[in-house]
Amino acid sequence: MCSTGWRSSDRSGEWGDGGLIAVWDTDKFTLQSKIEGDGYLAITGQWQLVAPKCLFIVVYAPQCIHKKEKLWSDLRSLLTAHDSLSIVLGDFNEVRSPSERLGSSFCQKGADLFNEFISSSGLVEPPLCGMRYTRMNSLGSKLSKLDRFLVSSHFVDLWPNSHALALAREFSDHSPIILCNSTADFGPIPFKFYNSWIGHTDLKPIVQASWTTTGPHSSMLVTFKVKLQSLKVRLKHWRRGLVQTENARATVLRDQLVTIDTKAESGPLNTIEIDNRASTVKELHDLEQRKIKDTRQKAKARWALEGDENSSFFHEKEAGSKSYHPWLLQKINSVIRLSSASLRQWYTEIHVDHDEDVRIDKNTRS
Repeated sequence: MCSTGWRSSDRSGEWGDGGLIAVWDTDKFTLQSKIEGDGYLAITGQWQLVAPKCLFIVVYAPQCIHKKEKLWSDLRSLLTAHDSLSIVLGDFNEVRSPSERLGSSFCQKGADLFNEFISSSGLVEPPLCGMRYTRMNSLGSKLSKLDRFLVSSHFVDLWPNSHALALAREFSDHSPIILCNSTADFGPIPFKFYNSWIGHTDLKPIVQASWTTTGPHSSMLVTFKVKLQSLKVRLKHWRRGLVQTENARATVLRDQLVTIDTKAESGPLNTIEIDNRASTVKELHDLEQRKIKDTRQKAKARWALEGDENSSFFHEKEAGSKSYHPWLLQKINSVIRLSSASLRQWYTEIHVDHDEDVRIDKNTRS
């Protein structure tokens, strides 16, 4: 059944299935040995131009949880004995979490045994694309993710961006799945954009220049990517110069304020000097407000990452000390510019002596 240049190895079924088969291209893989066991077919050999030693295991797991437990143990021993690039694939007849089943009961024990096997064997599951589930009954009422790839760290080191792709179901109730290791270039990584830039007069010309100086390309998506790349470079250059200019301008404004205030101490200011002072204060205030707005935006991004972790820490502490500073949890959200470690240290220190009247000025929290 295999054309010239291809070889196969098969194993008859034992649980009512049609058996297992592994097929390979002899120009790319050289077979060294074949290992058969209850529920799996393994082949070892040399993957040309990739790895001198590798292990492929095709799996069809039984329904019985005790037989599956034995299968996981056999596979773990096999993977440990062949410490090399390994790919385990097939129908595992098990899910890892409740989200991988729809319309059928979830077995927590079976999932725990399966997850423990994956973890203890040092395997990683590439993300599944295309579909959420790989098996569906004829009525479409029961869906499960039973088919998957599991790969060793050797594989991940070679192809860190690999993923599994589930294809359309046609003649089977299972979706064919393929392992992809190609890396797609989706353009530049996202760049920072601060809300304070929107009100700046320089922003619109920069965006217009980025959009008009890039010519058409093979597709609209490529053209859009190139425009964003150009915008990123221009914004980065503009931002670097803007920070230097604003810092220098703030220094000049502060010096002007010192000069005017020093003069006011020796005599009354005239109308022009009063107006100059007011305009200087306003300009300096606008510069500082832009900095504050940027700092708040950064802090919100950091709080999104650390907020849940910090919240659980504070609520756990407060649960055991209801009489200590009942106002504290209401104030936590206003402390947005401390790191996670600093924030916890601050909290712990003020609880050392809960009888002390702790007063924290709003400005000192930042």
